[in-house]
Amino acid sequence: TRFRALGHGAWCWFKLKPLLESAGHRVSTFNVSASGTTDTKVIQQIPTFYDYNTPLLDFMASIPPEEKVILVGHSLGVKFAKRTPQDTWLDTQFLPYSDQESEVSMLFGPKFVSSKLYQLCSDEDRELGKILIRPGSSFLKDLSNAKQFTEEGYGSVRRVFVLCDEDETIKEDFQRWMIDNSPV
Repeated sequence: TRFRALGHGAWCWFKLKPLLESAGHRVSTFNVSASGTTDTKVIQQIPTFYDYNTPLLDFMASIPPEEKVILVGHSLGVKFAKRTPQDTWLDTQFLPYSDQESEVSMLFGPKFVSSKLYQLCSDEDRELGKILIRPGSSFLKDLSNAKQFTEEGYGSVRRVFVLCDEDETIKEDFQRWMIDNSPV
């Protein structure tokens, strides 16, 4: 099961999905709320991280308990946006939903997409990303009030982190810091 990065959608997996299926794997891709090409909601209609993840939670609840699931996701590195130098964000826009107490939406601009997210992609894939990326949120205010992760919950799930040494948005040393400082 694959889900997407901030501002992206299930379309991100359009090349990997058929490769995995041809190798004999069953693959599901889907959009979380206000993401992708099929959900008509906008991020401002999604007040909480729970609401954002409802499609994932519904999907997981529909799977029989005896069935093994490997959940693959990426992003929400923006959780650490305060630690990222401002000049690296280029033309990314951070806009409040409506007032000072609300969440902030985020939209990657075409310069950021071209030089930081899709710099190793073909021109066609880069253009696809620029066309399909939508505003997203890291739900910082909502998550700041969330319960802490526990060893019984988050800690009971085996996790794998793939280091990306050519990532232009989250450098390798920061990726290692995230691994070292995992909540449990």
